[in-house]
This record gives sequence, C-alpha cells and structure tokens, in this order.
Amino acid sequence: MDETVSTVQGEVRGLVQADFTQFRGIPYAKPPIGSRRFRKPQAMGAWKGIRDAKRFPASSIQDVGPMNPVGNVSEDCLYLNLWTPAADSKKRPVMVWVHGGSFVSGSASMPQYSGESLCRRGDVLVVNINYRLGILGFGFLKEEYGDRVDMNLGLWDQLAALEWIHENIVQFGGDPDNVTLFGESAGAACIAALLTSPKIKGLVKNAIIQSGSPDYVLQAQEAERLRALCWPLLELKENEDIWNIPAERFLKAQRFCLKQLVQRGDYDASMPLFGMSLVPVFGDDLLPVPPLEYYAEKGVDGVNILIGTMADEWALFLKVPQGGGGSAEKYKNLDKAGLKKLFERSLPGRSEEALFYYLEKQQNLDEASEGYSERLLDLYGDFESDKAFGVPSVRIAEYQSGFHHAVFHYLCTWDKGSFGAAHAAELPLIFGDVDSGIGRIFTGGGEEAAQLSVLMQDAWIAFARTGRPATPALGSWPAYESNQRVTMELGARCGLRENLRAQEHFFWENII
Repeated sequence: MDETVSTVQGEVRGLVQADFTQFRGIPYAKPPIGSRRFRKPQAMGAWKGIRDAKRFPASSIQDVGPMNPVGNVSEDCLYLNLWTPAADSKKRPVMVWVHGGSFVSGSASMPQYSGESLCRRGDVLVVNINYRLGILGFGFLKEEYGDRVDMNLGLWDQLAALEWIHENIVQFGGDPDNVTLFGESAGAACIAALLTSPKIKGLVKNAIIQSGSPDYVLQAQEAERLRALCWPLLELKENEDIWNIPAERFLKAQRFCLKQLVQRGDYDASMPLFGMSLVPVFGDDLLPVPPLEYYAEKGVDGVNILIGTMADEWALFLKVPQGGGGSAEKYKNLDKAGLKKLFERSLPGRSEEALFYYLEKQQNLDEASEGYSERLLDLYGDFESDKAFGVPSVRIAEYQSGFHHAVFHYLCTWDKGSFGAAHAAELPLIFGDVDSGIGRIFTGGGEEAAQLSVLMQDAWIAFARTGRPATPALGSWPAYESNQRVTMELGARCGLRENLRAQEHFFWENII
C-alpha cells in the first residue's frame, strides 16, 4: 500500500507499513553536480507528476568497504529519508538525524540509523539526511579558486535540509516549530557548530549532541595548507579542471589528507588533530567565529541542548581491528616513558603535567604488576577521550548554563559490547537496535540492553517533545548548572551523579 503527500516541490509516494509510513530518497536540493559542484546547495525545483520515494538514495562519494557498507555512492546525494506515524494534520515533534563518520563516510540510509523504532515508540517524525562528505563537502578551496567555490558545503547541505523540513514537514504530520537536531560523532560536531550560526535561527528548537566536539574546525590558512599538500594527487591534466573530473578522483587526494596532522580550533598552543583533517572552516557567514568561542562569549540562545558522551570513547579506536589486530596490540609493552610520548604527541609541551594527572587515577600502579601496560593504555584512552569528546562537551554545558540557557548532560557507561563503553556504543540503544548484528557487537544485546534502550529512547523522545529529558522511569533530571554540575549516568545503573571526572577537567581547564 502506498501513500502520497504533496510538498512544495511536488507529490511524493511513500511506503505504508503497519503503523507508520516511510518515505525514502526525497530530494531537498538540486544535485550538486557539474557547475554546482563546490557550490552551496540550490533549492529543488518543482517536478511534474508523483515522485516515487520507495528506495533509499545513494550515499555521498566515499570509500566503501566491509567497515563502511553504505551501498551505492554518488555525487547526486542530497536526499533525506522520513518516517512518520501518519501524514495527517497532527503536529508531532520532528527528530532530524545527522550521521557521523569522521566527515568522510556514512549515510542516512544505513540500517543502524532506521527511524522506525523511535517513530513508533514516541509518535514522532524521524528524518535522516545525507550531506556531502570529504573534499566535496569539507574541502577548503577558497584561496585557490576564489568566488568560483563556496566553503563548508556539508554544513550548508544540512542547513538546506532543515529549510526543506521547515517548509514541508507539516504535510507529513510534523511540527515545523518543534524540530530537534540529533547526531553522533562528526554529525554531533556539525550540530554543535551549526547552532552557533546566524543562519539557523528559527529552524531548530532542541539539539542532542552525542560524542561530538564543537571545535573540530580549522582556520582558513590551515585548511589551505592541507589543500595545497593533497592537490597534486588529483594529477590534473592541462585540459582538466575540478568541475569536470569524475568525483571518485578526489578520493585519492582525500586519503592523503586524512594522513596529515592539522592544528585544531583556534588555540595559541598546539592542538594537533589526527586522522580527521577535512572538517569545517570558520570565518565565513555560516561560521563567523570558532564555535567554542561563540559558546564561551554568548552561548546559544533559544535552543535546549542535551549533550554527553560514552564513558570510554577512545576504546573503539584502540580495539577496532586494524591490519589483523587492534591498536592495543601496538602498545602491548607500553611503559610510562611511552605513555609520556603519546601525551606529548597529542598535546605538545604538556606531557609531564598530563602524566601526573592521569597517573593519579591509578592506585598502586607497579611496573611489575599484571596488566601494567593495559592499565597505562587505559589512561591514554581516558586522555584522548577527554581531549576529543568529554571536555569539549562539558565546556558547552558550562558555557550554556553560565548564560542561563537550558542544557542537560549525560554519560553513557554501558559496557557490555565488544568494545566496552566506547564511541558509537549508544547508537543501537538510541535507535532500538540492540539485537541486530551490529547492535550486539556494540551493546552485547539481550534483555538488559533492551531495557536501557527503552529508557534512553524515552528520554530522547521526551526531550524532543518538551525540551526536557526527564521521564517517569528515569526520574528527575535537572539542568546542568555551574553550581550544580549534574550528570545523568545511563548504563547498567542509571542515576544522577555530580562533578564527574573533576580531576581531569581541572587539568584541561586552561587548555580547552
């Protein structure tokens, strides 16, 4: 059975399920191809007749493999998928998902991001959006090509999707005045940045930032240095230009970019960023200033924020298989000198201080004790988790509360999956997918995981509906305040905790 809905651009036909309707591959902007490559997204024109919205669209151009099964890829990727309880006149909360993937991979159509469970459980609309990735979405070309190109295209794509939603969502049974942006990792970083943009006013009421930093951004000169390094790998011939070569040609240059060290944010001291160099650039009319600076100086007004991380984010990057073994294998004989070198590489000039603070966490740490290297590696994981995710998230909470803006903080400690309480382990919990293949890998599956999934889904839905994440099952969840630093623990046990990781945050106080 099908259902047809009229949008401003034309009619779309979706798939009616038992108690929801799904629309797949609705275009929210013109295909960014040809002369529109490296340009801001342009509004989709009207079409004649009824457009089928029954198949998932292609994902943005990216490397595809067993670790990144996104299906077909294409430069023509500006589409969204939508789940609605009913395309009626009832104005329901709208939850808009921005996928992660280090700004170079991922897709709105990946099965682990299905909006079905949230839609059914919460009587909410769920929208998943594609956006341009890698060089095509976050390459900085302004210095070389001037007015012929735009910058921060992946963010402009997300903004265009929000504008489409604001214009059309009421026809699908949604409330354009109650839109919640939520995302994880790079998706959350995009959200944290976009909230500081003057262009987003009136499009978002609530935001959920899952394991994402607001200062995964570059200065223009750093982004241009990166471009100049990787551009020779395009091997442009005399009669070729960047508008006409196959999009796949950019992937070789992109791989080279990702191996380059860049200077993150706008810090006086060195703040190296490894393995994720194609990120937004501040200094245009979309991101006039570094996002974290914006939070510090004025905060984001008019948007309720729920923000948090996993308890052991970096464990994913230490344990995920790489070349036959995890990164942990590389550090199996780690000692204090080696740990100090890791700290120095990641935070030049502060390694001695970092070593002191993080070693204080371990009691009775004896070089002859069993598991000594593993415990040191755990400390390194804590350090990187704090630097990349934990501290920037707490900074947003601190700044927002300082300006009396509503902000709520969580820490997910669920550690029953293969990687522990690692980066991305909350995704199956949020999307109600704990017993799928990937769900079991990240959560362990089973009844306990399913129960936590229900608790977290209800909190996310409550936040989307009211701007507050408290539920009868979780109980009171007060806002984070400078004089009451309250965090909701979500895990094998759930409950409020105060002043979490205070020692580590004191170390980072004058750094991030």
